[in-house]
Amino acid sequence: MLKRVTKIGISLATVCLAMVLVVEAMAWLIWALPDVGQQTLAELRQLELELEHHVDDTEPVGHHRVTEWPADRGRAFNEAPILRAKVDAGDLPPVDERLPEDPLVIVPPQQHGPYGGAWRRYDVSQISHIVNMLFRLGNESLIRWDPGGDELIPNIASRWESSDDAREHTIYLRRGIKWSDGHPFTADDILFWYYDYVQHETYNAAVPRIFMRGGEPMELEKLDDHTLVFRFAEPNPLLPQELASLDPYMHMLHYPRHYLEQFHVDHASEEQIRQAMREENQNTPRALFNHMQGYNNTDCPRLWAWVPLRDPSTQRWVFDRNPYYWKVDDQGNQLPYIDELIFEMFDAELINMRFMAGQIGMQARRVEFDNYPLFKRHAPDAGFRVLEWEQGGGGELAIAFNVNRAGDDFLRQLFNDRRFRIAMSHAINRHEVSEVQWMGLGTPRQMAPPKGSIYYCPDLESAHIAYDPDKANALLDELGLTERSPDGFRRRPDGRPLQIFIDVTEAIGSQQAIRLVAAQWRAVGVDAQMRMLSGGLLNQRQSAAQHDVLVWWGENEKNPLVDPRWFVPIAQGSHWAPRYRLWYNLDGEAGEEPTGPLRQVIDIWDQIMVEPDEQRRIELWQQINDLNRENLWVIGLIGEVPQLVLKHDSFRNVPDRAIYGFTYRSPGVTAPEIYAIEPDQALAIPDEEGP
Repeated sequence: MLKRVTKIGISLATVCLAMVLVVEAMAWLIWALPDVGQQTLAELRQLELELEHHVDDTEPVGHHRVTEWPADRGRAFNEAPILRAKVDAGDLPPVDERLPEDPLVIVPPQQHGPYGGAWRRYDVSQISHIVNMLFRLGNESLIRWDPGGDELIPNIASRWESSDDAREHTIYLRRGIKWSDGHPFTADDILFWYYDYVQHETYNAAVPRIFMRGGEPMELEKLDDHTLVFRFAEPNPLLPQELASLDPYMHMLHYPRHYLEQFHVDHASEEQIRQAMREENQNTPRALFNHMQGYNNTDCPRLWAWVPLRDPSTQRWVFDRNPYYWKVDDQGNQLPYIDELIFEMFDAELINMRFMAGQIGMQARRVEFDNYPLFKRHAPDAGFRVLEWEQGGGGELAIAFNVNRAGDDFLRQLFNDRRFRIAMSHAINRHEVSEVQWMGLGTPRQMAPPKGSIYYCPDLESAHIAYDPDKANALLDELGLTERSPDGFRRRPDGRPLQIFIDVTEAIGSQQAIRLVAAQWRAVGVDAQMRMLSGGLLNQRQSAAQHDVLVWWGENEKNPLVDPRWFVPIAQGSHWAPRYRLWYNLDGEAGEEPTGPLRQVIDIWDQIMVEPDEQRRIELWQQINDLNRENLWVIGLIGEVPQLVLKHDSFRNVPDRAIYGFTYRSPGVTAPEIYAIEPDQALAIPDEEGP
């Protein structure tokens, strides 16, 4: 008995010692990193100056180009060694039989290959990985944006044509593209998506507005196996841009007909559907279909460069190269170059520690700007570079007062008074916010299309951004908010202090900026408090219009016609007017009908949506800019802050500069299928972290 107790005691002591060593090691690592929290702003500035004058002899990497495979080149294609071995073993057809008649050619900006390697990416949750794959890395659309976000380029569609009145759009699909299981991809797959899913009452509630015009859903006509006509009752001039930016959750290229028919009520027997529901543990035919089409079903064929090998419900989600991927480089090498894509989950702090240790391939997601000096300091020794991509948004953060505030009539009335919103804008010291949160690298501005956008408006960008607390106080006094409580806060008419909550989620990383804005608002007598909510609760409150103020990112303001969320209250992300958004998207069947200037904005927007002439659309959008300048429904903070992108030295063909934004599906806009890894410089990962 004594021996057993002794062994237990020794085991406990061993565990405790191990825990102490782990804590000590973590403490040493954290101590070894520069302590940004204790550095003065001047020291950070000095570091920036040192880095700015550091000579980098690395050749700049530009952008890829796309072209078509010349017919006189024949079918002399090359493939990855791992696929060639499968061909030799009789497990795959030869590469020339797997590629389409007209594969898309991507000319890499730096070098051809080599084949091989694993690209590891880190995030904090499974859903973040899913969004990153569906919306960005795996987002193969009919049409793509170029790396600068300025032009549309071919992808699955080799070309497209629009009628003069923009009512008809003809799409020409590449001939011979195959799904990842080797089955042909044709126009029938897109017809299946539209008529058997989008317009089927069992599976979809309503046709998305982008496929509606004049109150009627579009007609989709098949001319042959590789040609489709999108036909609308009214002009739809933005369809090509929408096809390049389409939300993958309603994406037409995620519905392989040959596979999904066996789970569809119109193509399978009732008994087959019931049997599949039992096997897949789904309660309804709709749930079954969505489950079998969804990201977690590794059997569902895809058109992506990499396809999943295992269910993403685990800590690690592994993708393998698609043997039927339909792109080649200009030397005839089938893409992608990289063999595997591996998503792993860790907490945010550990992710950034891995970044600083150089354990990163290429990534922008979860690269916190707060760590910018640390990244720059550690980059040379850890073997990575810090790239600065152009933000596609009109600013880092948008402050959205809820003009539909439910449950508090006074706050609703206050938030709808432009004088209040203008006062709160003048109460913000944007230069101080920029220094604290973005080390002075940003430019004070309102939420507006950025410079370089054809929709840019300098008057909107600069409207009411001057730090002027006297003007803010005067406007608040003018609103009748003159009485104050003993602690200095203005009183509401009912005698209570004027308190508002600024709702954010942990996903919003720039929380120092938000806390500082709240403090600056308190300085003019408005008791503003930042409130951290879970994503689910925040969405629930904003859908019910119960929030005061919500802060979210700027996203795609370079092209606001594709994503007008901060200027026109119609988009899913229009957090400042959720009831107006609902009214617009449900054709007046729910929500609230806007009046006054906001109704003007919506009426102009409806004109833009059917205007075939681009110059006229630009002119109409300037009217929307003017109304936003006059009314300032959404308050911006800082813009022109670069998107940090970390790239390991072993990675090739990653451009030094590109557009970063959700509309552009970045980094998908840079064609990750041509990224390559040099094996002699490859990132060393411990064996236990391998696939």
